[in-house]
Amino acid sequence: MVPVDQNKDNTKKKKAKKNWGEVIRPRALQMAAAVVYSGCSRSGLYRAHAAGKLVMLKNGRQTLVTVESLDALLDSLPKAESRGGLAA
Repeated sequence: MVPVDQNKDNTKKKKAKKNWGEVIRPRALQMAAAVVYSGCSRSGLYRAHAAGKLVMLKNGRQTLVTVESLDALLDSLPKAESRGGLAA
């Protein structure tokens, strides 16, 4: 016969580790959140979509913008050049 303590150790269920520090990044944003995320205007995002530079999805009446295409759009923008105004 197996002692009770040893039998108890064999039947314990392992709990799944929870990583609460992990951030879940959304795949798509609602239009208002996409405006805040990108810093572009709503009409600017629609123009980028019309030009084929931005992927938009429809979920009923809701328009979603993929984060991947927003990042690609922002990466494709030219860098701003200094106009040589104020000296630092």
